[in-house]
Amino acid sequence: MHSRDFRFQLPDEFSDWPDDRLASETSTNGTFMRVTPESFFVRSTLPIRLRGSHVVACGVWLSITSVVLHEQLVPSWDGPDYTSLTFTARLANALPPWPGHFVGSEVSTEVRQLDELPYVVRSSDPELQKVLESEWEHRLVLDSFG
Repeated sequence: MHSRDFRFQLPDEFSDWPDDRLASETSTNGTFMRVTPESFFVRSTLPIRLRGSHVVACGVWLSITSVVLHEQLVPSWDGPDYTSLTFTARLANALPPWPGHFVGSEVSTEVRQLDELPYVVRSSDPELQKVLESEWEHRLVLDSFG
């Protein structure tokens, strides 16, 4: 299996913010992000399977509630329970092969490896679930990421 990784720098809703506003209204450690006053995000991997056993691993941001952050993620993130961590969130990045779709879609995650971010494994959005389950043409996906 071959893989290729792409990583979004910010949740889409903040991608056009000027640097000074980002600096004053956000805080991040690269994995978690807080946008004042009470918006929280966490990085996750959303895999897009390509024909021929290839995978594009999209480093996406997920919007999470304060409850998910403080009651699920913080207690488990660096501890022995991390590998059993699961949580529900909302996708905060559009996927380039399907522009204008999926931002805000509810997703479920799970941790696959101790040293990896959680993976998006399911979605309540039937079209996003199709993206997660299907194999896609290389050109459709790779050309859209540039």
